[in-house]
Amino acid sequence: MRVFRLVLFIGELGWKVVTERYRDHRTAGVAGQLYRALGSIGANISEGFSRGAGKARAQFYEYALGSALESRNWYFQSRYISGEDVFAQIGETLT
Repeated sequence: MRVFRLVLFIGELGWKVVTERYRDHRTAGVAGQLYRALGSIGANISEGFSRGAGKARAQFYEYALGSALESRNWYFQSRYISGEDVFAQIGETLT
């Protein structure tokens, strides 16, 4: 239940990063994609949580996991575009 409550606000938690990316003309387009992907995580978790159980619930959780992966990809793409270091693993720099 605690994770559920936190996930509902994931779009708001990412708002600072999204705002920074939007202000940079190089990453402005990516910022919108990142914000939509972050919002989709919470929306799908909420929808899945409202389902009874079983396949319907699992399907929305699967969508949420896909949105989490998409969010990560947009975030790292924006870091790459802006020239910030991108880490593949802790301590392993790609750029």
